[in-house]
Amino acid sequence: MSATVLDKAWLRARARAHNLHALGVTTVEQLDAALPPPLRPSTLSSTMRSVVVVVRGGYRGLAWARHVPTKHFWAGRILKEVDDALGDLAADLERAGHAALPVLAMALDYAARNPTDLTPLGQGTYLARVAAVLAGLGTLGLNEMLLTPQWGPRCFVGAVLTELELEPDAPLATELCPGLEACGRCAAICPGRAIPLRQPEGAPLAAVRGLDAAACLPYSQPYGPEAFVEHVKRIFLAPTKDARIHYARGRTSALMFHHMLVAR
Repeated sequence: MSATVLDKAWLRARARAHNLHALGVTTVEQLDAALPPPLRPSTLSSTMRSVVVVVRGGYRGLAWARHVPTKHFWAGRILKEVDDALGDLAADLERAGHAALPVLAMALDYAARNPTDLTPLGQGTYLARVAAVLAGLGTLGLNEMLLTPQWGPRCFVGAVLTELELEPDAPLATELCPGLEACGRCAAICPGRAIPLRQPEGAPLAAVRGLDAAACLPYSQPYGPEAFVEHVKRIFLAPTKDARIHYARGRTSALMFHHMLVAR
């Protein structure tokens, strides 16, 4: 394939072929400047120049579902599809002669961050969400979820690093989130009170935006890594054999197993 066709139009066509709904580009240099050192893409590779960011929209019916396991299953299933598509997009770039490194949508870096901070909000890594903002695909809401013009927060985000130099897209000119004073619905309904509920009058969104990850974790990942560790500890520390069997064979163990199957 001729290198002359390796532009953003070609990438967007390949993304659509892999069932990804939107694509934008930023540079490794721009993303490095926007992230804390442990999360910078340059820590993954020193040879990559561009960050190709992709968004997969979610199902509206999934947002309306009242059955929580259904929500968890399909969120995990779509994240798996996004990861597969990222690998396919990276393979397209490599076949065309340019090194590419997919960044998993479900990546969790235990070495760089405390486990209680690992709250991807169902969308993908913080690296990918910030890259999406820089690439003009959306803006961050009060709780640091990506908001998009097409799907709001109901979307999944991933990225591919590549040595191919591409013209970056421009960020959106205005915030999509109306902020705490004008809206604040996410903060009002958050069961863990993890989203800021107060702000100085007239403060910009960037000064208020934030998330208490430890408070969010039991609700956003009720059967995630932290909950799994606590459940196993409860089993082993149970005072009697009958109590250990009760915990091990209970509904929580079944849901943990189901969650691990989905994530795997």
